Order: sequence, then structure tokens, then C-alpha cells
Amino acid sequence: MRRMRQHLKSTFYLRKAVTTKDAEGNTFSSWDDPVSIRAIIRHASGQMDVAQYGQRLSYILKMQYEDSESIKEGDGICVYVGANDDPDYKVISVKGLTGDTFNTYALEAI
Repeated sequence: MRRMRQHLKSTFYLRKAVTTKDAEGNTFSSWDDPVSIRAIIRHASGQMDVAQYGQRLSYILKMQYEDSESIKEGDGICVYVGANDDPDYKVISVKGLTGDTFNTYALEAI
């Protein structure tokens, strides 16, 4: 099993996506309260990422996270904004192997 290097981790804020209804019955997405997480976030690069994301590559980040907070597609991550602001990145994919202790998430700028 691989472990993440602790000195490379930084603090970011996870804001889970919440679907709610207004008084007229319309559904819309909003963000839950921020939860502090420690992760490694880097810019996406490499041939595989270029083939997968193409022109969007400059808007994609990769995040490695290994703690117990569950993160799913559609959740928001505050990377360059404060905890009380709307997230500036959204989780678009979750990748991880069974034997790994951490998952890799692809984040796209909102």
C-alpha cells in the first residue's frame, strides 16, 4: 500500500453538493457547510490527461486524498477561495485502486 507524503498536504475545504426544492417546487443545487480536508492538489499534465481532457486541460486539477470523508462527483472544493465562498472547482471523476490508501480525484474549474 502506498501512503501520501504528509509534508506535501495542504488544507482545502470540501462543500458537498445538495439538491433542494424551493417554495414553487423547482429543484436547484446548492452547497453544504464547508468541511476542512488535507490533500495534495496539482495541475493535470501528461499524455493521458491531454488525450482525455484536450482543450479543457488548463482547467483541470488532480487531487490526492486519503482520509475518511467521502467525496463524490459533483461535490465542490475550495482551492483558491475561502471556506465561506462558493467552491471554485467541482469533482468530475473519482479514480482509485482497491489496494491504494488514497483516491485520485479530477477537479474542473466552475
